[in-house]
Amino acid sequence: MKHVAITAIALALAGPAAAQTAAAQATATQAAGAPSAEAKLAYVIVYVSDMKKSVAFYRDQLGLKPTFASPQWSEFKTGTTVLALHPASRENAPGVAEVAFTVPDLKAFYETRRAGGVTFTGPPSAQEFGQPMTEMHDPDGGKITVGGPSKWPAPK
Repeated sequence: MKHVAITAIALALAGPAAAQTAAAQATATQAAGAPSAEAKLAYVIVYVSDMKKSVAFYRDQLGLKPTFASPQWSEFKTGTTVLALHPASRENAPGVAEVAFTVPDLKAFYETRRAGGVTFTGPPSAQEFGQPMTEMHDPDGGKITVGGPSKWPAPK
């Protein structure tokens, strides 16, 4: 409820109509039993054709500092969200981007959204690196990964 109140106050600065609309939507969402936990954008994953060339581009042309680099996965800190590079594949062409969110309770997120009609590719499962994840798609087919709290320390 605190988040809803802060959002309504912020929108009030944008105008009374915007604040009323946001408050009505938030009330309707809560009345429908939707969880109030907010998904946080954790990663933007870009599929690349040449890892070395792409790491050099993001490092040298955009000034991003790599926090991890390997032939299969590289990361750059960009504030609270990580930019990750992953080799392209038949399923993910070069230049395609994917977003990954974290939620405080992945099981509750999955069950609530599934009951509300969201189609997932499968139930949450632990990945080889330890984090539980599931996958869904947006209305245009964009891949969205949703994970539970990471067992890894947050990027610095």
